[in-house]
Amino acid sequence: METLPEKPSELIRVALEDLEKCEQDPRYEIDMSTWHAPNGACRVCLAGAVIAQRLNWPITERVIHPNVFVTERRKLLALDAAREGCVSEMLDFLDINTPPGFDHEWELDREIEYHCVDRKAFKADMLQLANDLEAAGL
Repeated sequence: METLPEKPSELIRVALEDLEKCEQDPRYEIDMSTWHAPNGACRVCLAGAVIAQRLNWPITERVIHPNVFVTERRKLLALDAAREGCVSEMLDFLDINTPPGFDHEWELDREIEYHCVDRKAFKADMLQLANDLEAAGL
């Protein structure tokens, strides 16, 4: 099992790579409301793609909640928050303070297109978030 990055921008980029791998693999189906659920094709969310690819979880085993991954749990929860545009919640999960330039942490939150509506726009929004976090030193 690989250790996931601590920096939010890097964590998002890793997740997008793993999401792409799952999208290309017919054994997986993307369902942002499911962590990792084998049912015909294995349904995974953004963090579930990381569970499948980076954390090497067996495709036949269900993950109801990321508590299974003691050392990576907070990072998986952070990814789940990020995909919904809840950047302040993402940073809370990662124990990161609000970066300079923002009066309130919720000013970081943003709209992220739903993957089921437009997966290219979802990825573009997530990549922009990673770029913005990187520009803020995160």
